This record gives sequence, C-alpha cells and structure tokens, in this order.
Amino acid sequence: MSSMKKLWTSLCAALTALLLALALGGCSGGGDGGSAEDPEPEQKSPQEVAMLYVDAFRGGDGLTSYNENSSWDGSYFESLGNSAPEVVGEPLTSEQAAEVATAYERALGQVKAEVVDEKVDGDTATVTLAVRGLAYGDAMESAAKDWTLDDKDPAGSYASLVLEALDVVKPVKKPMRVTMTLTQGGDGLWAPDGDSGAALTRALLR
Repeated sequence: MSSMKKLWTSLCAALTALLLALALGGCSGGGDGGSAEDPEPEQKSPQEVAMLYVDAFRGGDGLTSYNENSSWDGSYFESLGNSAPEVVGEPLTSEQAAEVATAYERALGQVKAEVVDEKVDGDTATVTLAVRGLAYGDAMESAAKDWTLDDKDPAGSYASLVLEALDVVKPVKKPMRVTMTLTQGGDGLWAPDGDSGAALTRALLR
C-alpha cells in the first residue's frame, strides 16, 4: 500500500471515529427537569429541534439557546483537527487548529437540509431529514493528488491538505435521508439519541 493510500485510510478512520464520538456527545439529552423557579423551556416541535442540530453543525447557536444543558459547544470545529496525531503523528499548533476549525465551520455552512417527515408518539418522535452534506471525501482525494507530506512539518502539511479540500468542497447533489429518533425529557425538551447523531454526522461529511 502506498504512503498516500495509508494516509488516506488513516485520515478516514480517524475522522469517522472522531465524528461519531462528537455526535454521541453533542446529541445528549436535556437537564434534570429544573426547579420550580426555573423558567419554562421554549416549546419546539421535534422537527424544529432536529433542524437545530443541523444548524449547530453549520455554526448556529440556536441549540444551546433552546437547551442550555446540551453538551454541544463550539469545540466541535476545533476537535475536527484533533485527528492529526493519528494521521501524521503530531498535533496541530493552536494557530493551525484555529484555522482548520474556521474552515470546517465555513464549509459546513453550505449544508442543505429539510424535513421530510415527522411522527410523534407520546414522548418519542422520529424525524426524517433530507440532508445534502459535503462531498468531503472527493474534495480530500482531489486535494491529495498534488500533495506530499512534509517530514519536517507534518502537522502543517496535514493542515494545508485539509484547508485546500475545505476551500473547494461543495454539497453533494443527491440528498441522504436521515431518520432521527428524539425523546422528550421531564423538562419538556426534545433530544436525539446517539445513533441519530451518528447518522446525521455521516450525512454531513460524506
């Protein structure tokens, strides 16, 4: 196997593992129900909440406004650069990580999504979305054609590859159907399960 093929395989494996972990953490449930003095949570339908998770990946802050107990935070985009050690053997510098995080957020802002169906049964709901995520694999392969790993600065070389791919990546033409299962907690807030978060993540970066 060529060094390029090994790098690409390592990158895909590391990124997939990271995204799944983030999806599981980012799609946790609400709080403990709050106290009598807490204000009533904003009422939203399951499909509205599902779209809040999509918007969170696109850089929106509506999710944390809806549910302040959500484990989602802005570190998602920074964490995407953390696959560098598994791919090239060393982490990105803080400056490189910040640049990559900004690029991911900008690229994911292109994601298109719409609600196809919603079914609610008591405190459980399923929402089906049509998601036009990013053709990230194609963009990375294209960027890698003229790319070589700089042994003197592997992290910088890796960051350059990712930045080049994110600069040209576009949404896929055919949407992927994603079905999310959401549960309403005692606080009245809806939250998807980990499998739903993983499915959404796979649709966003394809």
